[in-house]
Amino acid sequence: MNRLIPTAFVLLIAAAGAPLAAQDAKKPPQTDKAALAILDRAIAHQAPKQLTGPDSIRDLMVRIQAEVWDHRPEKPERQSIRVSRYLTSSPARFRSEWRTLANTLVNGYDGRYFWFAEYDVHNAKQDARLLLGDQYKSDKQRIRDEMEETRYLIRFFFLGNLKGKEIVFTMKPEETIDVFGKKKPCHVLHRVNAMADSSEPPLTLFLEKSTLNLVRAVAHATKEEQKSLRFTFRYDEAVQPRIKGVLFPFKMELHEKPSAAKEYRIVSRATLLENGIDFNGGLKKELFIAPIKKKPAEKADDKEKKPADKPK
Repeated sequence: MNRLIPTAFVLLIAAAGAPLAAQDAKKPPQTDKAALAILDRAIAHQAPKQLTGPDSIRDLMVRIQAEVWDHRPEKPERQSIRVSRYLTSSPARFRSEWRTLANTLVNGYDGRYFWFAEYDVHNAKQDARLLLGDQYKSDKQRIRDEMEETRYLIRFFFLGNLKGKEIVFTMKPEETIDVFGKKKPCHVLHRVNAMADSSEPPLTLFLEKSTLNLVRAVAHATKEEQKSLRFTFRYDEAVQPRIKGVLFPFKMELHEKPSAAKEYRIVSRATLLENGIDFNGGLKKELFIAPIKKKPAEKADDKEKKPADKPK
C-alpha cells in the first residue's frame, strides 16, 4: 500500500562507555538533583498533581490538521491531512485515521493483529484487511512506528511519564534555540534509562527558562540504520486553553535525521484541532477492532508475539 505516513523508527540505546579499571568499583549513574528539581517544576506547571505520576495516563486521543512530507520519492512530496490517533496503554491498542479530500485511511492494532481499512469520500468502505503475511511487513512496521510516536506524545504532554525506576537525568549547558521563528533560552536536560536491557533512546529535553514549557525534545539514534527524531512544540493559552487543567501545545513539528544525514528534515507540521485532545476517557475496545466480518486464514507467525514494545 502506498500510504503517505511519517515513519518513526524504534531507537535502541547504546551500551555504557569504557569499562572502569579492575580495581575501581563500578558506580551506577546518578541523577543530578538540579536537573530533577527543574523537571519537577515543569511537571507541576504542566498538569494537576493527580496526572503527574508515571503511568497516570491510560489512554490518549489526539486530532490534528497536519502537513506531511514523504521523503521516499526523489523529490519529497507534501500533503495536507487531518489525523486522528487513539492509543491505550494497558492493554496496548492503537488506531489512526488519515483523512484527505479523496479518502480516509485507517490503521489499527487490536492487541493481537495489525489491520488496515480504506473509505471513500462518502465514508463507504473500499477495503479492509488484516495485515497477515510477509507482504505487509513494512505496513505493520509503519503502524508500530506511529504508535511509538504517539507514546512519545503521551510522555511529552505529561512529563511525569518521563520519570521512573533507573531513569537518570543530568544537566547540560543552557542553550538558546529557535522555536517556530522565536529565540528561546532553555534549560537542557539529558535523560537515559540506566537498566542494562533498556531499549529506550536517550532523550534531550529543552525547557524554556521563562515558562518551563517543553519546547523541544530529541530522541537520539544510536545505530547506523536508525533515525534521530526531533519534536518541537509551541504554546499559547489564549489559543489553546488548558484541558482538564493540563497545558498542551497548539502547534507541533516533527523532524528526523537519518544516520548518514548532516541535517534534520521535516516530517510533519501539525496544529491541534478544536477539542482535539482527550485522555483517560475510557476508549472502547470496538474502536480498535478491524471492520472485517470474517477473518481470513492465518499462519501462527502472523500473530503479534507480544504487544508492540512500550518504553520502559
